[in-house]
Amino acid sequence: MELLVHIRRDKTYQTYEVKAKVNTLLELLELIKEQDPTLSFRQMCRSGICGTCGVMLNSKPVLACKASLLGLGQELTIDPLPGFPHIKDLIVDSKRAYAQLKFPPKEGQSPTKAHECIRCGICDSVCPLLNVSPFAGPMLFVRLIALCKESKPDSSMHVELCTHCMACSRLCPNEVMPESIISQFSPKSFSFDFLSGL
Repeated sequence: MELLVHIRRDKTYQTYEVKAKVNTLLELLELIKEQDPTLSFRQMCRSGICGTCGVMLNSKPVLACKASLLGLGQELTIDPLPGFPHIKDLIVDSKRAYAQLKFPPKEGQSPTKAHECIRCGICDSVCPLLNVSPFAGPMLFVRLIALCKESKPDSSMHVELCTHCMACSRLCPNEVMPESIISQFSPKSFSFDFLSGL
């Protein structure tokens, strides 16, 4: 298989010609890194559990370790996830998102679909509101349900701003369905102020 791969390297794209049979985007990135050790990207578990390898493949957010290259043609474009501060190449700074996810868990709570969230940030990267409004973002609401099911978001999270566009749910690699979790919250039920001071 011969591929022409355009990878965002800071402000410009660098093009790589790759002749090899690879199945996943992560395998392709590792092969390119052998050619060019200066290429930076994140990876860890290689099995879609940790969420660290989130990138954009042909303008669609994916986990590199799960994204199949079958049927994508011979020319690919790879970018870092949007919606996060850019660090280098395909690496973004997700510290802000993770800082908001620290909640005290409720004892004896049974697992829900929200517990399958791997915090990859793909839902936040496609949310049209996250960087242009005070909306807290889909990943924060999923974490709230997973760890504090009986709690409600406080007014600083601005759940009422969600447009319910379903982008977060359509692109979630684990099919957690963040939009359906957000729709469980009523703006009139705010009672639990755990985000003050962030």
